[in-house]
Amino acid sequence: MATKPSHHKMPRELDSLTRKPWFYALIIFCSFFLPPITSQPYRYYELPNLMMEIFINGLLPYIQFAPIFHISTILVVIALWKKPRQTGRIFYFYLAINFIFIALAQNATNTPSFGNVILLSNMFLFLVVGIFWLIGALRLQQSLSPDKGSRWRFLGLPLAVLAFWSPMDYMGNPNFDPVNILTSEYGLAFCFTVPVVVYILIFFYATVYKPAFRVTCVFGLGMGILNITGPLWISGYPLWVAFLHIPLLLLTIYGILLGRIESYSPRLSA
Repeated sequence: MATKPSHHKMPRELDSLTRKPWFYALIIFCSFFLPPITSQPYRYYELPNLMMEIFINGLLPYIQFAPIFHISTILVVIALWKKPRQTGRIFYFYLAINFIFIALAQNATNTPSFGNVILLSNMFLFLVVGIFWLIGALRLQQSLSPDKGSRWRFLGLPLAVLAFWSPMDYMGNPNFDPVNILTSEYGLAFCFTVPVVVYILIFFYATVYKPAFRVTCVFGLGMGILNITGPLWISGYPLWVAFLHIPLLLLTIYGILLGRIESYSPRLSA
């Protein structure tokens, strides 16, 4: 009699916990009690302006490191394609480091109106994602293996490429310079990194570390909704930036529903 892969049993409590809606509600609820820390006082009605200034200024000190994350991702994808069983743990460690870096870099910056700012709520959520991938790397017991019949998933490739390219300038205006393929905010910004990561992992869905995958998709979906609706509640939020969050929204929804889609549509996974 075949036995279930031990990977799905390690740890059982995290696999069970990340299936519960209340877990995500609790994490998000806790994040609301982590207000921004600023060196200049602000009032709550100024939060949209604060968010806008973080968006404009947050990643400027780190944009020089963008090619490192682009090239590293390309090399990891090649390695996953050729030797997925040997690369899975490395990929998990890479994701943990990347998301922890994003949590610290994207949410701590200096702004013109509010001085030094730390956006604790987002930092907390992004750190949770990074920690889950770290746990996945440390407790990995089943190697990644490509799913059979996954070719139809290439339909999502344009969305992943759009997120990887993120064709915009630092003010959020359209900029289709091909150089952005290696210098965009992918790898630095949570919202452009998650859709690429989710898209890569859906090709290995059967063997991927599900707790970290679920957490990434759910928090990614939440950030996608907030940013696509950004022009409605943040003055000056660029419409193009909202549009560029469509890959985040669609791919995370797909990632969340993937298990159910394939269980009800066996022909798609056959």
